[in-house]
Amino acid sequence: MNLSSQDFSLHRDSLSSLFNRIDGRQLQNVFEEPWFNRLVPNAAKMLGCGQGSVVHLEGDVAVHTGAVFDAIGEVAVRRLGRGADFIEKLSAVLHDCRKPATRVDNGDGSVSFPGHEALAADEVPAIAKRLRMTTEEANRLEFIVRHHGDVHGWPDLAEEVKASLRSSPYFTSLALLQEADALCCILPGGVHLAVYWDDMVLGK
Repeated sequence: MNLSSQDFSLHRDSLSSLFNRIDGRQLQNVFEEPWFNRLVPNAAKMLGCGQGSVVHLEGDVAVHTGAVFDAIGEVAVRRLGRGADFIEKLSAVLHDCRKPATRVDNGDGSVSFPGHEALAADEVPAIAKRLRMTTEEANRLEFIVRHHGDVHGWPDLAEEVKASLRSSPYFTSLALLQEADALCCILPGGVHLAVYWDDMVLGK
């Protein structure tokens, strides 16, 4: 698929159609495309952005994002009996897009990305405007991206924070991203981050 040669329209329907035709490996090629970097400035910097040798042993930010893009569809089928919708797929694409701008080498093999969730979420309104998304779509996308890091620490969140997140109509989509993201964050020994679907959604 020669993405650079197509007359790509920055519209949510065009991007949705593209997402339905590609997999996570092809998504990594999209990050290099000029049109995508007009939509998400500096998206190409995800390519080659290392994540250290302590967590995210699957590879750089682009590799991880491609894996999450594939996984969120699989998780949605398994958990909800349907495929991931456009906003859920776009949340997978954008959730770590500002890691390159926040990367901190801690000097011990670990790397951190403080504030990358909020930085990406703050850009959602501009991205949504470029794609001519609805207000509801933009609000949903911003919620998922902003809180995806919070819910990786679900057991330690205060009960009032959990209740506030659960009260959102977008909470199930956030739980989908948490599982997809966790499954694609590889730790030493080949294990992955904890998945909290049962606790988050089923209250178990």
